[in-house]
Amino acid sequence: MASINETNQIRSFSEEMLPQKTPKKIFGVRFAAFIEILVFLTIALLFDKYFGEGNRFLSINPHPFTILIVLISVQYGTLEGLFATALSTLCLYFNNIPEQAAQQSLFEYQYYLVKMPLLWFISAFVLGELRMRFEFENERLAQELSDAKRRENVVAEEFNLLKASKENLEAYLVGETNTAIKTYEAIQGIESLSTAQIMIKLVEIIDSAIRAKKFSVYILGEYGFEIVDSKGWDKKDSFLLRISNEHSIFKEVAGNQRILSIINEEDEKYLQKEGVLAVPLIDPKTLKVFGMIKIEEMDFIDLNMLTIEAIKNLSLLISMAYANAKKYKNILSKSLFSSSNVLYSYSFFKILTEIFWELKTKKGIDTAILSFSNQKGKRIPLENIEMGESAFKSIVEKAFDTPVYIFSGDKTERNYHILAPGISLNEAHIKAEIIEEHLLHDNYLKHFQFENSCYRI
Repeated sequence: MASINETNQIRSFSEEMLPQKTPKKIFGVRFAAFIEILVFLTIALLFDKYFGEGNRFLSINPHPFTILIVLISVQYGTLEGLFATALSTLCLYFNNIPEQAAQQSLFEYQYYLVKMPLLWFISAFVLGELRMRFEFENERLAQELSDAKRRENVVAEEFNLLKASKENLEAYLVGETNTAIKTYEAIQGIESLSTAQIMIKLVEIIDSAIRAKKFSVYILGEYGFEIVDSKGWDKKDSFLLRISNEHSIFKEVAGNQRILSIINEEDEKYLQKEGVLAVPLIDPKTLKVFGMIKIEEMDFIDLNMLTIEAIKNLSLLISMAYANAKKYKNILSKSLFSSSNVLYSYSFFKILTEIFWELKTKKGIDTAILSFSNQKGKRIPLENIEMGESAFKSIVEKAFDTPVYIFSGDKTERNYHILAPGISLNEAHIKAEIIEEHLLHDNYLKHFQFENSCYRI
């Protein structure tokens, strides 16, 4: 480790890190400023001689030389500003001192001669000092930045030394990292109430909570476990994408609801080189397995009881979230509105269709149904459902002059429906074409290629 004396020498070392670039100077004035002053005065005097009154702008107020002094002082500082003042005064009065007017007293005449150079001098001094203060502040900040970088390098070096000296201890502590707190932080990533999204999100959660190189998530299907997603697999791997209900993993995990670990010699034959750990996902309400987490590869030091307990707790939390999502989905299927609360739900569409059918039978009131199906078969992402439904609702309301009922699609969330009371079938076809045209030009919905169909109740 670096000594305290080495740490205290950081500030002196920082000077070596600052770029040492000294500008060229003439009589203590920066060369660039010297040239700019001479060029400006030369051009100004030539302009006065050939196009002006020839009195070196004495009749102009403010005097053009003031511009030079202000710019030089602001850009370069006090010394250059005073140098510009001296040269400007020399150019103004050299062989050009105005005569004393008859009505002027000696004091008034002297004040007239001194006033402008004095104002130039004060301006150059004040503006130049402000510039110098600004440069000093920049240098101070650069010094602090350099010191901070030096400290950062020292800390980084010390960290690497500490890391190297405690390598054996770190190897032991790797297995201690996956605590209940980290599992809880990982599970907070589940914000959606969609069962499908929970299963997809599970890969990200496992990746953050478990130090596994290769793992996968399966869901229970008709013929066994079917893969949802995986992490770390490469082309050489031949892990099963579907684990049939005849496989030993399925029988033990789904049938006996056991955790299989290669740590247990008996479990190794059940895993059949398909992984080192398999954990069931059990619905806490029905106590039935609905999925599985399978670890295919991880460091031996990480495969311990702490890891198994952590992934067991993780599967329990996932199962609870999955059960809540199913409950929410069932409630939503009976709701008046869709999940985004923008359109009416599909279940309400079926109820209202029956009501309008009765009105048709008893009162003879015609009602047209306009349906828009997504021809690409793409499901609108969950996070964009509200945006899609809002856009569709806005388009429909502009197309119809009379009140209509707008519904979200069926359970696939790929379709939209409209109930239009008192609208004939021909009129419905015209409105549908108008809506479809607007859908093709909507910035978001145009990607889904909706096709309309109309029929009458």
